[in-house]
Amino acid sequence: MSNEIPEHLRSDHLFILVGLNPIPAWVAARRLLKESGQIYWVVTEKSDAYARRLTQVLRQRIADLKKPLYIHIDKPTDAVDIRNSITPYLLEIKSGQVGLNYTGGTAMMAIHSHRAVDSALPKGLPAPIYSYLDAASDEILIENYPTAFQAGHLETTLEVEEFVELHSDEATTIVLGNKRAELTSLTPITNFLAGWLLEPSNFKAWSKTLSNARRKQTPIVSLYTEISHTFSGLNQIISDVTDTTDLNEQLDVLSQPTAPISPVHWLTKGYWLEDYVEQKLAEISEAANLHAIDTSIVLRKSGQALAEIDAAATKTHHLIFLSSSMADKKSIAKQKLFEATTRVRQFGGDHAYFCVVTFCRDVDALQKDFATTTNNIKVFGPQHLPQLDQHLLSWLNTIH
Repeated sequence: MSNEIPEHLRSDHLFILVGLNPIPAWVAARRLLKESGQIYWVVTEKSDAYARRLTQVLRQRIADLKKPLYIHIDKPTDAVDIRNSITPYLLEIKSGQVGLNYTGGTAMMAIHSHRAVDSALPKGLPAPIYSYLDAASDEILIENYPTAFQAGHLETTLEVEEFVELHSDEATTIVLGNKRAELTSLTPITNFLAGWLLEPSNFKAWSKTLSNARRKQTPIVSLYTEISHTFSGLNQIISDVTDTTDLNEQLDVLSQPTAPISPVHWLTKGYWLEDYVEQKLAEISEAANLHAIDTSIVLRKSGQALAEIDAAATKTHHLIFLSSSMADKKSIAKQKLFEATTRVRQFGGDHAYFCVVTFCRDVDALQKDFATTTNNIKVFGPQHLPQLDQHLLSWLNTIH
């Protein structure tokens, strides 16, 4: 399978059906349009806004982009309306290669736009090029051409903000990295916890201590003292890193960002796990061919928080969300998965992926529960933590 689409398979006049997932249309525009070519967005009332956002993002990439034309289909299930809407634009074409990408829109739009091009293409023009983005294989298929092409390519790469822009209205905004500063000095502590809490007895004792503290409303200073006395291994690693046993002093940097997190909360509420996941993701980003990584993401609509995501990465036209949870119960992990997958599809479409790192050990069951609805989900448990970088790399390398 080739990745470079030959010039003779690109179009001077490219008709693109736009549905409620703008990513296939984005891929088509970037991979199948000739330089200085003309885009024709074929839209319905519902997909018109997506096409206009596609145009905005394309203009940021292509300085001399010709103004796209919008073909509105008023009745997307009416064969006559579809043909009558597209045909006038075809008849205006005097020269050049015509192409139709029929991935988006309704099935009726795909069938009857295809027939419209077949019947109304002006004489003397080369045979039209019909293409389709197959979501299952993530390949661009061209009719009557033996080779499939990888959809993923440098041309199709998007930033995290651009994914949100394509899928959201103007009231939706994204805030990146607002939670806290990067704390690379804490890496030895996160590495220690990832291995130490792998042991069920350690995790049980840790959870019991925190549960009792919440129930008794133990003050933070007292909780730190209890942690220090109960978990000598943790206290020792902090001492080794910082040459002192005062946790609050050593993690004082955590209180500096705009949204402060107390040192003890960093340990007890799972923020250390977020940092660990982000650290491992950064370590393998180049090997996994990730384009961008952003952390501590808040999605807002009309000023209200819609979702918080620990980390996001992009790989060509795929958006990848990562989240973590200290929950060890399957029901809690499953609820977090459900909420997160809803958001990732909302902002990344059908070509988005989601990974959760949890302390629930029954990851196979969790994976199986969601496999019936999507294959774009990956679950890692505590057994994966010591070599999380390699597990992440193996998974990310299946995404093209």
